[in-house]
Amino acid sequence: MMKRHLANENGSIMVITLLVMAILTILGISAINLSNVDTLISINERIYKQNFYRAESAANEALQIIDDADGDDLMIGSATKLAWLNDDSVWPEVSGEPTIEDPSNWTGANSQAATVDANTRYAVYSAGIAGGGSIDITAPSQLFEF
Repeated sequence: MMKRHLANENGSIMVITLLVMAILTILGISAINLSNVDTLISINERIYKQNFYRAESAANEALQIIDDADGDDLMIGSATKLAWLNDDSVWPEVSGEPTIEDPSNWTGANSQAATVDANTRYAVYSAGIAGGGSIDITAPSQLFEF
């Protein structure tokens, strides 16, 4: 009688089916989680690239404005100077160095909104006239350091 119960396989297909379904469910949940993580990574990458290219375009915009400016416009204290072009007196100093790298200091006329995006700003620190910028040592240099 004992052998007859052991040889009875009724219901075993149900157990095997439940195990296969459990494995497939775990695989499906894992695939969904993996695709969600990949989506978040791609969103972060897109945001990073957008911010990078906005910053790069703002820097290029500032460089173009400086390149197109008159020499008088580049002089700090000039009536026609670019408002966002400042010397070290505008930027608070930390350890003797202006902190242009700290965006919290970019207030008012210290910076300019970029045309590419209103939330993107650029600021330039003028270090004055570059030394050794002229071949003729009697003529004033027209090269500036920024």
